Amino acid sequence: MQDPIDACTRRVLEALHAARTPGWMFPAHFLDIFFEPAGAERGACALMQAGPHCLDATGRVSHAALAVLADVCMAAAVRAHAGREVRIATLTLRLSFGALPAAGRLRAAAHVRMMPAQLAMNSAIVGVEIRDAGGAMVCSGEATFAALENRQQTASHPLPTASTLTGGLRPAALAPDEQPVWEWARTAANEADGAASFLDRFWSLHSPMPPRSEGGVAWSVGLGRHNSNRVGHLQGGVLLGLLASACRQAAAPQFALVDIAVQYLEAASEQQLAVHAHLVRSGGSAAASHASLRGADGKLLACAQAHLARLRS
Repeated sequence: MQDPIDACTRRVLEALHAARTPGWMFPAHFLDIFFEPAGAERGACALMQAGPHCLDATGRVSHAALAVLADVCMAAAVRAHAGREVRIATLTLRLSFGALPAAGRLRAAAHVRMMPAQLAMNSAIVGVEIRDAGGAMVCSGEATFAALENRQQTASHPLPTASTLTGGLRPAALAPDEQPVWEWARTAANEADGAASFLDRFWSLHSPMPPRSEGGVAWSVGLGRHNSNRVGHLQGGVLLGLLASACRQAAAPQFALVDIAVQYLEAASEQQLAVHAHLVRSGGSAAASHASLRGADGKLLACAQAHLARLRS
């Protein structure tokens, strides 16, 4: 049986190979997200297989991985209405979580709920549900997207309808811009432990320091191909995963994340980003946390509010 960490680093090499074909971003290749063929009803259905590469330290699918799946599926639903050439910007994203699986296929289904005609900015409000292989819902949510002019002339691409992981690369064959991703993956593999999984380390989802006595956490995140979208900004689902992890770590270990709402204020495009979260309230059965993502100059890029609940004994 293959070692889980070896499977994770091999997955990175496979995703780098897939990313050599323009169109799909590295995080989506890494999670191996692909779509069911479009049906008569406009929307989108995306698939992802859970495995060691996308689990958290508890052995369950990471909130960040689910957020990426939700985000790309909802964006695809918007493009089904507005056209594949438009540039999509996430404005808000709210996700609620149930019991998270440890394995099996996950299916996200997204549909545009409304496109308010009275707004000057073309906007779409989209709903999503993610279910496990048995049909149980593990995540649901809603997002607001802006459909923008494609000023950067990012090429449109057909959504993959099958796995893009069709081959791998040898480390010696990596291009100069691929080498940092591989080196970071090796670091993540070496540092993965009971406190933080491979994905926690790879996407910097875990604070290297314990929470402060007043109930707060803070750490820095480096931006690179491993966690960015096609235009080099921090991917929206990864961003939610960072703030979700920060909100959870700001609370006591016996609390689990139930719900998080994120507002995206500015594109996270700086090479170094700062995550901070603090506990707002903690009671016997529920807690609340706030989190933020800032640039190196302190500019607020995104903020989040999270609700947590105490786990059963």
